[in-house]
Amino acid sequence: MVFSSNKRKTDQLSGEQTSFSFSPNSQSYTNSFGGSDNDSFWSGCESLNSEKASEEKNESTERFQKNGYFLGKKTENDIESRRYALNSPQDSRASTPGKLKTRTTLLSNSSTPQNQTPTRASSIQSGLNDIQDLLGSISKESIEDYADTLASDSNFIVRDQQIKKQQEAQELENMDKKLKELSIQRDVRVQGYLIEIEKQQLEQDVKRIEDERLKREHVLNKERQQRDTLKKIFTEQQEELDFMEKEIYRIRLEISQYEKLKNENFKRKTELAEKKLEEERRLEELKKETELVAEQQKQESIKREEEQKIQQAKVVAQAKKLAEEKAKKLAEERAKKEAEEKAKKEAEEIAKKEQLEKKNKVTTNSDIAKEYLKYKNMIEKIKIEINEPVNKNSTYKLQCQQLKRHIRPKLGQLNDSRGKLITIYREILDAIQGCRNVPLVFSWVLNYYSKALIDQAEAEVSASINRALPLAILTASLLGHLPELYDYLVARFVKKCPMIIGFSCGIDTVEGITRMGYRRSSDGTFETQEKVADRVSGIVALWSALTIAQPLDQGCVSPISAADGWKMLARLANTPKDLLINLHFTVASTWWDVGSEQLRNQYGKQGIKLLQLLSRPWPASVSDKKYPAALKLMIQGEEWQKTGQLKSLKPLK
Repeated sequence: MVFSSNKRKTDQLSGEQTSFSFSPNSQSYTNSFGGSDNDSFWSGCESLNSEKASEEKNESTERFQKNGYFLGKKTENDIESRRYALNSPQDSRASTPGKLKTRTTLLSNSSTPQNQTPTRASSIQSGLNDIQDLLGSISKESIEDYADTLASDSNFIVRDQQIKKQQEAQELENMDKKLKELSIQRDVRVQGYLIEIEKQQLEQDVKRIEDERLKREHVLNKERQQRDTLKKIFTEQQEELDFMEKEIYRIRLEISQYEKLKNENFKRKTELAEKKLEEERRLEELKKETELVAEQQKQESIKREEEQKIQQAKVVAQAKKLAEEKAKKLAEERAKKEAEEKAKKEAEEIAKKEQLEKKNKVTTNSDIAKEYLKYKNMIEKIKIEINEPVNKNSTYKLQCQQLKRHIRPKLGQLNDSRGKLITIYREILDAIQGCRNVPLVFSWVLNYYSKALIDQAEAEVSASINRALPLAILTASLLGHLPELYDYLVARFVKKCPMIIGFSCGIDTVEGITRMGYRRSSDGTFETQEKVADRVSGIVALWSALTIAQPLDQGCVSPISAADGWKMLARLANTPKDLLINLHFTVASTWWDVGSEQLRNQYGKQGIKLLQLLSRPWPASVSDKKYPAALKLMIQGEEWQKTGQLKSLKPLK
């Protein structure tokens, strides 16, 4: 900000003598003059300016007194000389009073500083008027002399005024500096007041914010408590929901199990009803067949009796004729008598031989029956001594169920791969050996493996005979390490197909049909000849493969060998003719496809004789009954005679 000299003095004075205060509410300032705006401020400055002018006048008077230029302090001579000098012309050209007045006026004007106040100018003017009054009484020469003297004094005054101006300029500069400092201080004070106000406002804002924060914290704490309460309620409700979901799941599971059991029971009842109907139908058919066979046998017996009567009548007639011609043909009668005696002796020998053979056969059949009863009783013993205790013990039952789930799928995974067979063999052997220390579980798993093996043979081997070899090798390998398995295995084979040990009985009773391995449905009827032949063919193929299978581990020997195959075939061939049915020839035909080549290679000529017996005389003995399996066996024998080739199973890869 830029001011004139008087303005600067005023600002300086106002800066020194004026105080300011700031009110935050009125947003204005007040000063010591009682004003509340800029006009009051500057009016106070003007009063200060007049006071300053009086002070400057006093200072000038003091300077004149110091220098000896004040007229009231001079001597009369000096005054007179000065008056004389003032009345004298300034130079030779200013001789007239007009010129002197003009110069005096110029001198008075030049000697008066521009920045002096009006009071000082009036005092100088009055002094000049006095000087002019004196000029009238002073001579021209005196005036000129005095003018010269005054001119020299005026030069001194001018120099003094210049010095004064320089001092005043220096004072003004100092005053400007001080004014700037005061302005800066004022700005700093104002800024301090503003900062204080802002600080107060900030404190108020901080307090307000703190109050709001406390309120907010209170609200948040309240909300947090509510949230915790709600969370707790939610957790309790969630736990209740989880419990309800578990209960619902349990109830649904129970319902599902109940529905499953219900469906299984319904299915079982339906199957039992169907089986019963099938058995009843089969029994009816069997009864009809039995009645038909009995009728046929009765008619054949009547026919034979009639033929015998006719023959006897012929013999009697012939004897009578011979008696009548006895006299005429003595030689012929003698010869005829000798022939009859010879024939009689031969007949007696044949009869004795037949009786001896029958006696031997009765003994053999009795041994076979004892063997059959042994394995039949073993099946009943397994049910009582093994299955029932396991079912009553939850620990044993769980362990047995785990073994069951481990073994059964493995049997279905077997194929013609030798590597796959070895892997499955190791896994099953380890599983069975692992429970040897628990005798009850060990016996159960041996029985279960035997049962599962027979089921696998009925399901798969009957459809593809080559599936018998991997099952047979697996079982032979297990028998090499588990000799206890043999009795369980043979018992299961005998139950489903007793002819593997050569057992046969009549099927004219329900007990006989059951013993021969026929299945009975829920309706009481037995399965048909075709169905039982298909099922039994798979079992016989597996047994035949077992008689020729070699264990995987070297040094192990299977208790089932080719001798068991020879025994089965020999007993089948010695079965009484009245007991032979189509199933006997089905067993022999199935064995032919599996082990005929192995039998010939192992037994040589004796094996060939047995093969010839099985393929010719034996099936031909029932040619009148036209059994399909007997016809097939004869065809197999004819192919062997033509080609010289016998059949065997495909080896593993």
